[in-house]
This record gives sequence, structure tokens and C-alpha cells, in this order.
Amino acid sequence: MKSFGITAAILSVLALSQLTLAQDGSPAIPATSGGNTYSCDPNTCKLPQCQCASASPPGGLAAKDVPQFVTITFDDSIQAKLLATADELLNVK
Repeated sequence: MKSFGITAAILSVLALSQLTLAQDGSPAIPATSGGNTYSCDPNTCKLPQCQCASASPPGGLAAKDVPQFVTITFDDSIQAKLLATADELLNVK
């Protein structure tokens, strides 16, 4: 009976180790090597509720006039040395 319990525990650990969760707790879906999967119908996707993705800046703006937003995240604790390095990389004074 004891060996059954140990075997069941080992199998449970192995089964759970195969389950990878995303940060939000949902199962992680592996990326596929297929082509483009994005599709948007501009006839049904209308502002202000919807806007299809585009490589062109909106409103006829020139690409040089559109700001870029960069987000940097840390997935571990932030310590003084890491914060100093981040400040240096971002040129924060």
C-alpha cells in the first residue's frame, strides 16, 4: 500500500510538471510556426469600438513624429544594484 502511495505521488508530480501556466494562470499555449494568424475586417472593425492594426501611423502622422513607448519589467525582486543598473541603462539621473 505504501508503494502505491509513493507511485501515485510521483505520477502526480510528473503530470503537474507538464502543465505550464502563463502569468495570469491560464494554460500557456505554445507558439506555432504557421504564417500570419492575425485577421481584421476593416468593414466591421470601426472606430471608436475597434481599429485594425496597421504599420502606418494614424491620422496621417509621419513616423518620426509618433512617440514610442518602451516598457521594462522585472520578474524578480528589485535590489539596489539592479535599480542602479536600470537607471544607468535608461540614463536616469
